[in-house]
Amino acid sequence: MTAPATQATDDEGLVHAELVDDAEHLPEPAVLGPIYRITRNTVLGPGEEPPRVEEHPGFRDIDLHVSERTRQRLRDVEGGGRSRNMKVNRDSTRKRFRAWCEAKENGNRVAWPSTTAANVAEYIGTLMDAGQPDGTPYSPDTLLAYVSRILTWYPKGERPDGSAIRDMIEDYRELEYPAGMKDQAAALTLEHLLPVLDKIDESTRIGRRDAALLVVGYRLLLRGIEIADLPNHDLRPVTSGPRRGVWVRVAKTKTTTAKDAVWRFYADRPDLRFAHRVAAWQNDLAELGANAGHLPFLRALTKKGNLQKGRDHATVRGLRLSGRTVNTVVKTRAAAADRAIIDGLPVRSHSLRVGANNDLKRAKVSRAARNEEGRWSPKSVLTDTTYARPDTLAAAQEDDVFEAVPLYGKWPIRRGPDGEGA
Repeated sequence: MTAPATQATDDEGLVHAELVDDAEHLPEPAVLGPIYRITRNTVLGPGEEPPRVEEHPGFRDIDLHVSERTRQRLRDVEGGGRSRNMKVNRDSTRKRFRAWCEAKENGNRVAWPSTTAANVAEYIGTLMDAGQPDGTPYSPDTLLAYVSRILTWYPKGERPDGSAIRDMIEDYRELEYPAGMKDQAAALTLEHLLPVLDKIDESTRIGRRDAALLVVGYRLLLRGIEIADLPNHDLRPVTSGPRRGVWVRVAKTKTTTAKDAVWRFYADRPDLRFAHRVAAWQNDLAELGANAGHLPFLRALTKKGNLQKGRDHATVRGLRLSGRTVNTVVKTRAAAADRAIIDGLPVRSHSLRVGANNDLKRAKVSRAARNEEGRWSPKSVLTDTTYARPDTLAAAQEDDVFEAVPLYGKWPIRRGPDGEGA
């Protein structure tokens, strides 16, 4: 660009000027930096730069379309149709993630109505590092389920990208999670269950409820959620007469429905005191005005032993306890009796079902009979595989080579033929 340096006007009004280059007098042109493509899924470490716009190839029409069958499957998922228990687990996972995000020690991260991939990744990372409350590590499959429940919480178009988080979990599976470790519950066999029951103060209402929960779960080989689902009218104790026990109708389990339900008599035992404990808790329910047949057998109580208020307004479980609550009761009572870990495995609500099966197997009860008792398929082998636990302590006592070594090293003096020490 040029500009006149000097100029003059002649008689005809023409301007005569000398043009010079003045670029050196202009300001420097602005230098524009790169344009970045930043979304809620951007996760950056120290010193890292976000991806640039020109690095994204863009989408084509085919990238946005699916087949009619796939679209219908997606509609089915959008419409819900999952079991009530799955919804409870889903909502619980989301609630814990939100509480973690909003905790001050985590920096008050944003959890809702949207969140970032970094928040989800950091949450899963803390679970990997801290493990479960009982000290056992989270299984990779559990963490993958958590990621899915959290991401699907958000509307389409607002969901963080979970692909990198899932890859992180797979690395955790290969590099950190104990090789071959199974996320199994310990077997709460009678040798462990009876000390747990002995530690419960059954002079209190909460104690009587928890004792009834334990003996019902063990004697009927029930899962935690199945214990919680039992109504009052399906348990009828007989506490007098020559044959004491409990008439039971298990109408709703994972493998059976009401049409399969039949009444069965479960004979009492002096160690479990099954009929007595069921009757004692039902007397409490009568005092509380909660013994109507259709109401749940187990109820949430306050510390003073009264019914918790407001439970009838719950949208999912209503008056019934959740499977998580039943699990907490079993774990808490086991820990009080120093039985939180048995043979290296944690005690959970499922330990009652596993323990009963183990006791029956020890007693040489046939697999067919155990399948019937626990409502497994007649041809199932689970009672000899997944639901069987080795008697680690017994085996260790039988195979302990140090039993040949005398206590305190006091070896017996071996005598020779002539009576002298050898």
